[in-house]
This record gives sequence, structure tokens and C-alpha cells, in this order.
Amino acid sequence: MRPDQAIALVVSRADNSDREWNISIENKKVVIDMLAIGRRIRGIRGFDLTQQVFAKQLGIAQTQPSKYEKGQSAPTVKLLLQLKTVSGERIDWILTGEESQHGR
Repeated sequence: MRPDQAIALVVSRADNSDREWNISIENKKVVIDMLAIGRRIRGIRGFDLTQQVFAKQLGIAQTQPSKYEKGQSAPTVKLLLQLKTVSGERIDWILTGEESQHGR
């Protein structure tokens, strides 16, 4: 895909759930599970950091890591970029948990 091409993106809730979202990108449907995203964010934080320290590293409110880790709040694009920066993980892995052909 060229940088000047548009991407068709459709986002909707799965069965009126707050914790699962259907996302279609170029007719490829992906279900985003907020609890699974929360588990991956928790894994990125690790066991050595408190939520308070992690929030400070990410530049977010002190209460936000808990909401993300419990699947109560969807990560923003800005947060996804921050998570990528601090962890080295790919954004698509954070969202889907799927391994790429070249590993994470």
C-alpha cells in the first residue's frame, strides 16, 4: 500500500459488549478483546513496576493503568505509541496478540 492510499476502517461493538470490538480493515475482520489487551499491557508493565510508576513513564493519569489492565478502557493511539516505545512491542501485537511471520 502506498502512503497516499486510504484505508477503509470500520469499528463496532461486538454484541453490545464494552470489552470486545469488531474492527474491519480492508475487509479483514479482527475482534479486539479488551481483557486480552489489558493482559498484554500488564505483561509490558511487568512485576517490577507499580501502576503509579508505569503511569508516570507513559505520561498518563495514575488511575489509567488499572483501567487498561482490567479491560475497562480502550488504549488511545497515543498510549499505544508510548507502549511501543517503552516495550519494543509492535502495536498490532498489543491489540491482537498475533505473532508476525518474523516473530513479535
